[in-house]
Amino acid sequence: MRITILLIGCLSVLGQNNTERKEEVRQNTLVDIQAANSKLLEEKQKLLTKEQHLLLLIQEMETNKKMIEEKEKIILEKLNKSTEAEAQEPQEEQVTLPQELIDHYQSRDPSVAARDFVQLYSKSPKVAIELIRNMKKKKSAKLIDTVVQLDPKNGTRIASEITAAIGEGN
Repeated sequence: MRITILLIGCLSVLGQNNTERKEEVRQNTLVDIQAANSKLLEEKQKLLTKEQHLLLLIQEMETNKKMIEEKEKIILEKLNKSTEAEAQEPQEEQVTLPQELIDHYQSRDPSVAARDFVQLYSKSPKVAIELIRNMKKKKSAKLIDTVVQLDPKNGTRIASEITAAIGEGN
């Protein structure tokens, strides 16, 4: 009987330990679940904050897109107006010279032709420039050099204006 009482006593102690252990495990599990729940709530809050930030960025992008589209529309309208205005403006007249005039200047002595060329240039620079453009390069260069020699001040100005209009290589 003593053994039975001892055995019952041991079993009751074991049962008590087992119940305590179950309670302890249940408490630990509850703490773990609460910690996980708290962590999930924090993550959810972070995600909500990020979502709000992204929504603000999307709204800002849409606003910027509308502004850019409006500016683009204004620029296109201005471009179309300027293109229309250019189309309506009279085009600069292209001067066409008779071949006889070109041949006449090429055949003359540069010292004689230079005086006439200065007068022609003073009356109509476009015609004079077109004449030089259509002459043979050596003849036109000699004529311009002679103009510069006859009147260094005006000749240099005329030569530079012709060079600017025609270009060095032409």
